[in-house]
Amino acid sequence: MIIFQSVIDQFIQYAKEQYPNEACGILVSSLDDQQINEFIPIPNQSSNPIHEFEFEPSTIIKAFHRIEVEKKEWIGVIHSHPISKAYPSSIDVHNWFYPELSYWIYSLLDDQLKAYTIIKGEVREIPYSTFN
Repeated sequence: MIIFQSVIDQFIQYAKEQYPNEACGILVSSLDDQQINEFIPIPNQSSNPIHEFEFEPSTIIKAFHRIEVEKKEWIGVIHSHPISKAYPSSIDVHNWFYPELSYWIYSLLDDQLKAYTIIKGEVREIPYSTFN
């Protein structure tokens, strides 16, 4: 999997702006490209935003519509962990229902970005490279 460095930089800036809450959004590529070239921020509407995220419904619906109109592809979800490592929490695993998508976490605690798949509760880290 390839992600553009500009996407990472954009998300890190967004995560810092949302601190101490978890920042969240979706990752997008051109259709059939599998290179993540866009981050779409989605407001976190969780009642416990320091420890979990929940997409704000109207924003995510607009994002999905835009992806469809622009003939792009939803590749993954990205969110921050403001006070913990870049590994899915039990809440993350329990709330994940998209095994075909990548699951990205950026830790503000140790400045690390990691990508995973979560299938039937099993977490596996996946390698990625960056593209400038």
